[in-house]
Amino acid sequence: MLIFFPLFCLFYTAIIKAEEAFPGKKFIGSYEEYRQNTNAIFPDTPKIKAAFSGHQFDFRKVIRNEYNSLFLYFAGILSFLLYKSIISLNVFSLITAIAVLLCLLL
Repeated sequence: MLIFFPLFCLFYTAIIKAEEAFPGKKFIGSYEEYRQNTNAIFPDTPKIKAAFSGHQFDFRKVIRNEYNSLFLYFAGILSFLLYKSIISLNVFSLITAIAVLLCLLL
C-alpha cells in the first residue's frame, strides 16, 4: 500500500496531463478558460447542483436507449442458467431458461 499510492498518484497525474493535451489543441482559447475554472480531481459541488437543476431523470428513456446493454445482461444471466441446468440436469430450470430465451428472441 505504501508503494501503490504514490505510484497511483504519479500515473494518474501523467494521464491527466496527457488527456488535457488533446482538448487544449482542439479548443484553444475556450479550453484554457474552462481549465482555469475547473478542478481536475475534486468536483465543485455547488456547480454540480446548478448544472443538474431543472433536469429530471427518466428511467423509461434509459430503458429505450440502453436496450442493447440490458439484452446482453439478461443473455449473460440466461446463459449461466442454461449452463447450470445442463450441468445439474435440472429439467425444470432448463425448460424455464429455454422459455426465457425464446421470449428474448421474439
